[in-house]
Amino acid sequence: MTEIKLESGIPFPTWPRFGAKGITGVLRSMKVGDSFVTALENRTSATSAAPRLNIKVTTRKISETEVRVWRIA
Repeated sequence: MTEIKLESGIPFPTWPRFGAKGITGVLRSMKVGDSFVTALENRTSATSAAPRLNIKVTTRKISETEVRVWRIA
């Protein structure tokens, strides 16, 4: 699994929508407004794990192979 870098202050775009254990640890450490970039195939892991942690996230595809995940609540 690739290392996930936690980032703050990345503006949320307004354009349209488009290894769970590691993702879960990152999600738990996030504050509202934090985001990270991960491989596109990890998108489902992030969006599936978040509700189990009472966390709301949104994602945006940023390239053909990557997605950014924001904690929104």
